[in-house]
Amino acid sequence: MSRKILTVVAVAKNEAHNIPRWHESVKEADHIVVLCDPYSTDGTTELFQSYPDVHVEVVEVKPWRWDVARNKA
Repeated sequence: MSRKILTVVAVAKNEAHNIPRWHESVKEADHIVVLCDPYSTDGTTELFQSYPDVHVEVVEVKPWRWDVARNKA
């Protein structure tokens, strides 16, 4: 039987306060991808980039809409 692979994909804007707890809950995944809004004002993108196991994509969605960002993910 082959090993299953788990990929976590998330969308974030101004979520720096939640990132450490979120990362703790997903760190066992094989792949972690986060789409960040470039206009976050709390350092969300930079904090995600500080985790070596997280692949960060900066995606502009203007005006910001969670549904559009999710679809880009």
